[in-house]
Amino acid sequence: MIRDYSAYIDESKLWDKSRKMTVYAVGGYIFDPATAPHFEMKWRRTLEVPRPPLSRFHMSEFEAKVGPYKGWTVDRRKGFLRLLIDTIREAKPRPVGVAVDMRAFEALRPEDRRLLLDFDREDEVYTFALVMLMVLVNETLGKNCRLRYVLDSLPPGQGKRYLNEQFAFLRNHPDRAERWGSRLDSIVWSPSTEVLQLQAADLCVYEVGKLAEGPHVFNHSDPRVLRADVRKSAELLWTSEDAFGMALAFFDAEKLQTVIKAIKDGGGLTPLPIGRYYI
Repeated sequence: MIRDYSAYIDESKLWDKSRKMTVYAVGGYIFDPATAPHFEMKWRRTLEVPRPPLSRFHMSEFEAKVGPYKGWTVDRRKGFLRLLIDTIREAKPRPVGVAVDMRAFEALRPEDRRLLLDFDREDEVYTFALVMLMVLVNETLGKNCRLRYVLDSLPPGQGKRYLNEQFAFLRNHPDRAERWGSRLDSIVWSPSTEVLQLQAADLCVYEVGKLAEGPHVFNHSDPRVLRADVRKSAELLWTSEDAFGMALAFFDAEKLQTVIKAIKDGGGLTPLPIGRYYI
């Protein structure tokens, strides 16, 4: 029996003081489509709690206390974020995330970096990270699952053409798609103002980026140590009794070299075994 799921994915970028990107992350939630109507109703009601109501939730603005969140008290912020987290937990989606150490990525030899970027002909780390996320999703769900991907709208470029071509190819060649371990349905880009699950994905991937920014992630492989960097908001999302564990993959210098070697040995990017953690 084939089970259908929808994966809602967003991106997050972290920068140092000199405005160099330090972490690039993609992540979000895998939803059972049956939960969509109730989740969307609860999320809309939560956005209507503030006065004036919010048109959408954006975690980076919330964290920076700008825009509609300017002037909110600590108690108001905590209360509202808890409402959002409770809404996500009630729907029981599966969280997934991939983070790339951009300092290690930029330090790659030009010929190795081309192996990771030139396959999409648009020179974007977005596509590399997203393909790695798809591998992680397939490992998380296992066989006999069909995936529909909904990605937050992005500017032109950023690997859209390559991803559309690959999805079309795999749909037309099911024997090749079976190597992924999951069946691919479709891939679409939508604005988060229209697809509320993408706002939940925005919250999730923000926490993935903040976790990757911590001192242990790209320097330690022990998940018990990684837990030291999990923020309270992420802990409520990922480690509560009624929540699925967070499936994560981190690409530091060592993991990037593992991927590069696999590409050279196998002649292609997919599928690849990737290290993962559960937080």
